[in-house]
Amino acid sequence: MNYEEKMIIAYEAVVSKKMSFKEACTKFKIPDSTLRDRVKKGNPTKGRRGKNATLDQNESEKLTNCIMMLMKQGYNYTIDELCTLSSQYVVSIGKRKHDKPVTKHWFYLLCENFPKLKELRIKLTQMDRTQTRDLTRVSSFFSYLSSCVNKHDLSERPCSIYSLSSTELSYSWPYAIREVPSHEEAITLFICANGAGNVIPPWYVFPEGKSNLDINRLQEDCKPGFGFLAEERLFPSEIFLKYLTTHFLRHTLPQDHKILLVDGHDLYVSVEILEWAEQNQITLIVLPADEYKTIQPLQVDCLSSFERLLTENCKASMSGSQLERSALCKSVSDAYQQAFTSEEIQRSFRMSKIFPIPTEMI
Repeated sequence: MNYEEKMIIAYEAVVSKKMSFKEACTKFKIPDSTLRDRVKKGNPTKGRRGKNATLDQNESEKLTNCIMMLMKQGYNYTIDELCTLSSQYVVSIGKRKHDKPVTKHWFYLLCENFPKLKELRIKLTQMDRTQTRDLTRVSSFFSYLSSCVNKHDLSERPCSIYSLSSTELSYSWPYAIREVPSHEEAITLFICANGAGNVIPPWYVFPEGKSNLDINRLQEDCKPGFGFLAEERLFPSEIFLKYLTTHFLRHTLPQDHKILLVDGHDLYVSVEILEWAEQNQITLIVLPADEYKTIQPLQVDCLSSFERLLTENCKASMSGSQLERSALCKSVSDAYQQAFTSEEIQRSFRMSKIFPIPTEMI
């Protein structure tokens, strides 16, 4: 960690009142006077971004607009998440490599040139997303969702409003779902359904470590779903784009405008994703983190049933401590069909108030 990175972390700790000046300076071995000066000026960096910055003006504005749009929807990203979002963008346009992500220092310097981001930066240093339930974020989310529904005339078209969730799977028992052992790379399962009760077949993301897999055999095991072998160091947004282009579009009506609700904590949404979505008549909306389990339709009811059924299926299919891939996929497929019925999905959308949207939520 270099000097500027230490200064930024110390600055954040002091501004958020997690440390005193003395504690921060002692821990990070930085000058007290410098830290006090930067806190007084409200700027953790030593200066403005120079002309040799990674992004040009147009690229910087694209990234800024993406961040502001996501924040407007009601999801409060942390500094670390915004750095990851920025890294995804600069890598996607060829300005950096995967192993050279942007730092907090880089992001703070970007903020200095954009007033909106500068205001956001101050809020971020004081924010703790998990401390309290912020109803204003929920209101912002539903207001934005309602405006999108009205804009595209979808108030009577639940078939065009989709919700996407993901969960992790493992070959190890009793860790078949969610609780993946630290020594094992997780398999990610994408689940997507719409307000009319239609569910898209499951989409599996197998880790790069399984690169010796027979692809044909893999797809056979995954039927009626689809298996994707993730390459090393792919960003979540790159995997998500693969899902959208190869699976989501394939199972939805191409001529219809669609709203797709996604989980913000998985960092699926990026500048590249938003541009692609606009070109393909898809509006992406990020669910507020602190209300995720109450307004994510699939989380409200269906996923708990799916996880219970999958656990039972896996237990019945076990022969030893490891599941075969074919047995795991078969267990997923059976649980999928039982849990994600049309009636249950529609009920989940109503319970989460995603469709129809009650007047009091707007």
